[in-house]
Amino acid sequence: MNSGLIELRNTLVFHFDVDEVGRQLVQLELSDPIFVSAMGKSNGQVYYELADLCAVRTFSGPLPQDEAAALAAVGKRMDAISDLIVEFATQAETLIVEVLMNDGWHRDDVDI
Repeated sequence: MNSGLIELRNTLVFHFDVDEVGRQLVQLELSDPIFVSAMGKSNGQVYYELADLCAVRTFSGPLPQDEAAALAAVGKRMDAISDLIVEFATQAETLIVEVLMNDGWHRDDVDI
């Protein structure tokens, strides 16, 4: 299953594709777009709404017009990402243990 991460990585996160942003802006068809909003004076209180809308649409791919079907489609992508995160964390921890053991560390199994 395509998780949408490749498209997001290759067009908006690590590699900026101005054409992808343009496509998303045209497809959004917003009558009153909000570029940025803020709740205070610090950077942590700023929200770039338009950028997030473009990123979410790139991540999710084409969505059905029906709201329930669109939410279900995004939910499937989120499930795929959750599975990927769990698998990555499991593999990373396995690698860490293997490297440590190869470097002479030992493992004490402790019941918690």
